[in-house]
Amino acid sequence: MGFRFFSTYLNLITLISVILLAAMALEWLLAGFERIQNDVFKIVFCVVAVLFTAKYYYGPDITTYAPLYDEIGNLRSFFAGNYPTSYEVGYVFYCSFCHSLGLSFWGMTALLSVLLFIALYCLVKRLRYGQAP
Repeated sequence: MGFRFFSTYLNLITLISVILLAAMALEWLLAGFERIQNDVFKIVFCVVAVLFTAKYYYGPDITTYAPLYDEIGNLRSFFAGNYPTSYEVGYVFYCSFCHSLGLSFWGMTALLSVLLFIALYCLVKRLRYGQAP
């Protein structure tokens, strides 16, 4: 796993950073074209969301959280108190909920990313137009 793991993970982070830097420069160059700026923002936001979700496959989370997800039962076992107490109870509850829905580890991380990026998009959209959160 060693060097290849870290080089792949860092390449993904570098790719996300380069995309964000290029988008930032493009938005700056298109200062007078608000509609194009909004389109660039939405496209880049979606691309970064997909790459961010894919990073779970390469990141250190896989070695810690994938086995935990396989070990966790459904919500019934969670409410019965049958869950590992060495992890955050909210995360264990979320994993139990996803397990009850029949989602795999990848489905659970994708759902988590979707929820995170919806919240982030709503926040950025409000901040971008000068509204306080």
